Amino acid sequence: MKVSGESVSADVKAAEEFLETLDKLIVEENYLPEQIFNMDETSLFWKQMPERTFIHKEAKSMPGFKAFKDRITVLLGGNVAGYKLKPFVIWHSENPRAFKHINKHTLPVYYMSNNKSWMTQLLFQYALLNCYASEMEKYCLENNIPFKILLIVDNAPGHPPFIGDLHPNIKVVFLPPNTTSLIQPMDQGVIAAFKTYYLRRTFAQAIAATEEDTEKTLMQFWKDYNIYDCIKNLAWAWGDVTKECMNGIWKKTLKRFIHDFKGFAKDEEVAKINKAVVEMANNFNLGVDEDDIEELLEVVPEELTNKELLELDQKHLAEEEVTERETTGEEKEDLPRKFTVKGLAEAFADLNKLLKNFASMDPNTERFSLIERNVHGALSAYKQIYDEKKKQTKQTTMDIFLKRVTLPQKEPPFPSEWLHELFLHSNRYKLFVFA
Repeated sequence: MKVSGESVSADVKAAEEFLETLDKLIVEENYLPEQIFNMDETSLFWKQMPERTFIHKEAKSMPGFKAFKDRITVLLGGNVAGYKLKPFVIWHSENPRAFKHINKHTLPVYYMSNNKSWMTQLLFQYALLNCYASEMEKYCLENNIPFKILLIVDNAPGHPPFIGDLHPNIKVVFLPPNTTSLIQPMDQGVIAAFKTYYLRRTFAQAIAATEEDTEKTLMQFWKDYNIYDCIKNLAWAWGDVTKECMNGIWKKTLKRFIHDFKGFAKDEEVAKINKAVVEMANNFNLGVDEDDIEELLEVVPEELTNKELLELDQKHLAEEEVTERETTGEEKEDLPRKFTVKGLAEAFADLNKLLKNFASMDPNTERFSLIERNVHGALSAYKQIYDEKKKQTKQTTMDIFLKRVTLPQKEPPFPSEWLHELFLHSNRYKLFVFA
């Protein structure tokens, strides 16, 4: 492992020259703030605790300690105007057990895998062409601006040098080597804030879970915490990153739009959140301080070599159709997720009961009314699904009652012509008819 800041010294001169070149490009091509994007990867040890805590020490002796050292790679990005791209997550499992009956396309992130949980040239190419190109195009369309993107990335081994030739509407410029800490926008506070928000969200969940179930320990919560929980929490954490933060990180990179940059004090914001995380952690008597949290967030894995990255890509292509299973043995088949009229009705009934409880306690009627309106507004999509399903159920019932019933036809009587022939030839049929 290495700690961020121990890398080679930053190249100040190269950074200054790049900024001049970048400024000229923006002027010549008339790029708008909405059209200028930056992306950067970060590693997240999604289930790790500070080393001094009892839970870390206890976990080290357990068979599942491997999970406490488990890592994901998250690609984050956004533009000068403050828009945030959907996170791109890489983990070692193609089909985690926690995703059972979950459509990966409905996750709040783009999700891909390789056995090292690392960004490779193949995955970056996939992310740009299959995920972000369409997202950027949609964003430009919604904002009534041309689909013309300037994408700034560093020269990490996982970023293919030919990426600028992959899409006609996306121009890619690479930061000079050893300038990331100086002028890489995403490295100016966004990633640090994101990781801290993730920890805050996770500890808040742990507190809520142990308060709801008094027999549940922090260790049990952490053992049950899976990659699906992690993805939901990192999406939540990414949502907590403000537009002001996304905008303010460009101050060191762009000479243009200087008056548009919102205030963002990186160190102050991260320190404030770290303090809150420490308070949450010490609700469990973990005995950690802010230095422990900072150390936990700053630890990054050693980078893979170009050869190792190439091998990962080759292996990914060779095993693209293979479905990975994390566990063996017979398992009880879970029921697939689906909306039902009964289930939705019960959920809304529970919601209304919950809101009534809050209303009975809140002396501020105006405050409660605002909260109630926001809650129902946030769940309007579920209400629409519920109304549609009720309508479908009602229509089906009506169809059953109003369906035209076709009575079975009676057996036709013997034709008269046949009877006539029978009597004309009665002698022939005498034994048959009258016997």
